[in-house]
Amino acid sequence: MGLSWAHLRRRASVWIATAAVVAAVALVVSNASAERTAVVLGGAAAAADAAAPVPSDATLDGPTARLLAHNARRLGGPGAVLNRAAALSPRAATLIFLHGAGGSGAAVLAALRVVVAFAPRAVRAHLTILAPTAVAPPGRRLWFSIRGRGVDATFNAMEVAASAARIDGVIGREVARGVPASRILVMGYSQGGALALTVALRSRRRLAGCGVAAGFLPLVESYPSALAPANKQCPYYMLHGGADKVVPLIGAERTRNVLRRYGRRVNYQVLRGRGHNLLDLSLLPWVLRIFTAPNGLALS
Repeated sequence: MGLSWAHLRRRASVWIATAAVVAAVALVVSNASAERTAVVLGGAAAAADAAAPVPSDATLDGPTARLLAHNARRLGGPGAVLNRAAALSPRAATLIFLHGAGGSGAAVLAALRVVVAFAPRAVRAHLTILAPTAVAPPGRRLWFSIRGRGVDATFNAMEVAASAARIDGVIGREVARGVPASRILVMGYSQGGALALTVALRSRRRLAGCGVAAGFLPLVESYPSALAPANKQCPYYMLHGGADKVVPLIGAERTRNVLRRYGRRVNYQVLRGRGHNLLDLSLLPWVLRIFTAPNGLALS
């Protein structure tokens, strides 16, 4: 018995979807290797960005300003880029995704390619993705230094501020390129999520939103005095593994409570049984929901 064209098209769609999922799983399995090999790629991106000027709008005082000036050539620019979209479109938007400790921008983009492949056409057409590589502590791919673990951990406040100023400068470059700040989304994983929160809470620009996967809020004691009012109304999205032993769930709950205490709107989701590594297919529906949220980028 022959098969109708409609049946063949449905079968082909299933084969294509299956192949895409297999490719995505293969990418996730190889992600740890990608993190190791991407040191060279991330280093090349940072070197290419070295000529970019330190953002003039990163206004800092005292030792932090001196640290930023001292590290001018190393702080670099936007890093690796995926799917550079034309800024002239009124629907143009930018995602700045910050990697975790020891990661790299290049490895983040390898994972986000899967997200873009499954995304609506509007996302693929209008979204630019930037993934900087951390260079703040010399010779280490960290956004800032951490001493200790859990609730006893302490953070290098100067490095936090310098890294936040760098990302604020990346935002400024996108604004200068023609993308409104209200169409720029800052997201991050683990320590990158901690920096994304810091940027959103302290930036004077109104952003489209802030997304945090397996992250936390550093320097809690600096709030509310460090808060800027610009992003009080923007949405904050948190995704956390219920069995996370690197950033325990109590740390995510504490972060959520602090954000809500200061009037921030938090969309909080826990993946029961999941650990710290969320850079896999579980990130896909969460990220796509943020891309298409009507009060955010609305790319649908």
